[in-house]
Amino acid sequence: METININEDMSFEELQNCIVSKSKETILNETIDELEYYEEKYEMQSKEFYDLYNEGELDPHNSDYRRWITVIERYCKNQNVKPKAINL
Repeated sequence: METININEDMSFEELQNCIVSKSKETILNETIDELEYYEEKYEMQSKEFYDLYNEGELDPHNSDYRRWITVIERYCKNQNVKPKAINL
């Protein structure tokens, strides 16, 4: 299983790019349509968290941040990508 480094200092864009690019590396034998499906699914799941992030509401000490981490972990698991470090 691949690993990626995730930490709370990453911007949303860095986090998304890291996960999506690493996921693409791990599923190279998937079709383009399937890759687009996974990316679309991820974006749909993360939309509410993206809004919170933009509003400065994603704090490592609140439940929204932990919910966001859960979404990340679920996405990584679905893509066979293991988050190496998530600092709460």
